[in-house]
Amino acid sequence: MSSEKSKRSHFLEPIFKLLRVSQWTGPANANQKLLNAGLVVVLMISYVAWVLHGESLIRDTDRTRREISELNAELAFEKSKLMQESRQSRIVQKVTPMGLRDYRNEQPPVKVVLPTKKPVQPE
Repeated sequence: MSSEKSKRSHFLEPIFKLLRVSQWTGPANANQKLLNAGLVVVLMISYVAWVLHGESLIRDTDRTRREISELNAELAFEKSKLMQESRQSRIVQKVTPMGLRDYRNEQPPVKVVLPTKKPVQPE
């Protein structure tokens, strides 16, 4: 476990040296304090930007979800309208002024009966 900690500290050591983290709490020169304050300001601004970006993504997702539900409702309405308009009685009403007729309604349907053969019974 100590080797893992040494690897981690070894990995972060150049970053700590660059930012002079050890001097943040103790006495430091004005330039270092200004650099530390600037770093904190940059981190705060980047955090706020990240949060605002996330909120805008959430708003966009909600808006898109609402639009999809509206489009689904419109699709269901248009499908039902199309089903009503495609009924045979509506089609006949619409094509009658054009001179077309529905020949299926001129004669009533006829039941077709096939003669059945009676099985021969042995006597």
